Amino acid sequence: MGNSAAGLWCVASGLPVYKLVLATNANDAVVRAVRDAMLERQPMAHTVSEAMNTQLPYNFERLLHLAANGDCSRVRAWMAAVDRNEPLQLEEDVLFWLRERLLVGAADNEKTLKCIRSTWAEYAYAIDPHTAVGLEVLAVMRQPGGSLAEDGGPPLAPVCLATAHPCKSGLPRPACPRARVGWRRWRRRRARHYARARTGPRDCERSSRAPGCPVNGTALVIACEPTS
Repeated sequence: MGNSAAGLWCVASGLPVYKLVLATNANDAVVRAVRDAMLERQPMAHTVSEAMNTQLPYNFERLLHLAANGDCSRVRAWMAAVDRNEPLQLEEDVLFWLRERLLVGAADNEKTLKCIRSTWAEYAYAIDPHTAVGLEVLAVMRQPGGSLAEDGGPPLAPVCLATAHPCKSGLPRPACPRARVGWRRWRRRRARHYARARTGPRDCERSSRAPGCPVNGTALVIACEPTS
């Protein structure tokens, strides 16, 4: 959620971003707030993407502050109601501001783990569970009929960042390919893959700005000009 807040500050500062894709796990209070206009705390579900396991991300208050055009008195009143465990109906202007800038979605444990396996199988690249949440939600949105489907409009380049190493998740290997196939063999396999196709995710260990990997489940999607 902090990454989404930072992304929206960048957009407010002039970064030419088409949409931010806010993706989370089963703890989807923010997704429901943007989708259904109702903000309320929920019992916390335990998932493999542990950094997203929260009843309500505190950074959402910062999003509300942006959406309310810096009106602190409104934000204080809203958060006081939430702290009393009262459902909060988002006001029309705030909801419009959020929906203009955000696309939201959630992925459960099964889809998260499936995304980790399929990304490794296709790209020989290991991702952490938070990255998998973002990639899964983004993939669904890019399917026909989805929010970011190719429909004849300007092409969109999903620019995604990953900040967590897969071996930190504690998941069974092959989430960490070095342990499963050995460091040298893994490097050779990955080099062969990128010699064949340069369009896959790059090495997020060397660059936190590598495309193809969201930041803890958040993906920036930027409209770009067609390339020859």
